[in-house]
Amino acid sequence: MKKIIFVLLAFSVLLMGCIGPFNPQQNQTNSTINESNIANLSVGVGDLPLLGKSSAPVTWIEFSDYQCPYCAKLVTEGGSQVKSSYVDSGKVKMYFRDFPLYFHEKANEAALAARCADDQGKFWDMHDKLYQNQQTWTTSANFTGVLEGYVGELGMDKAAFDSCVASSKYASQISNDAADGKAAGVSGTPSVFILLPKNKTNFTELKSALGSGYGPYMGLYQDDDNYIVMVAGAFPYTAFQSVLDTVSYN
Repeated sequence: MKKIIFVLLAFSVLLMGCIGPFNPQQNQTNSTINESNIANLSVGVGDLPLLGKSSAPVTWIEFSDYQCPYCAKLVTEGGSQVKSSYVDSGKVKMYFRDFPLYFHEKANEAALAARCADDQGKFWDMHDKLYQNQQTWTTSANFTGVLEGYVGELGMDKAAFDSCVASSKYASQISNDAADGKAAGVSGTPSVFILLPKNKTNFTELKSALGSGYGPYMGLYQDDDNYIVMVAGAFPYTAFQSVLDTVSYN
């Protein structure tokens, strides 16, 4: 019976992320979390443009792989709802960081494509194209041709884009993102770090959120100014809402 339970638990974890989400060291129960036993963590926002207002009090940092189906699920479902409810209203700002997985053969080129689109001010547009049409380009025998179609639809300079991708202009930046993710404890995608300002967050409510049904897949950390919640997996909007609603946005 124990073996069956273990297998079912492992299967449920795999359903939420590529490889299987990181099991946070801080996945304490609601009763054991307190402000004196939170581990410190440093995680940067990277070098890609933010989505939202720079003045937003909460920061969302997402490590993701363009070819990972769970990442697409997060972007098009829970993440999309977070955008409409919190980003568009100036409460949350989003940052994207690359974490291409070795067994996704097109993930690196997709990451390059998005970064090369950023050269023309189209990062988030290409990001959305890649995730919303993931099934199309991941199964295409002519990925380059599909990308060229996106470039045309976005009104980009094709020659400049092609040159950027062909030269692997941003290969080191992609590698740096992945290294930073590993240093922060990322081992699967998607992995989201939500930085909540301590002076605006109700810690009692945060404890309750972390003690919910999604708690085992959330890790609580801190830096000098923020509580940092790591959410490992493509969870529904309500999982993120329970954390984001612990902040006073007044």
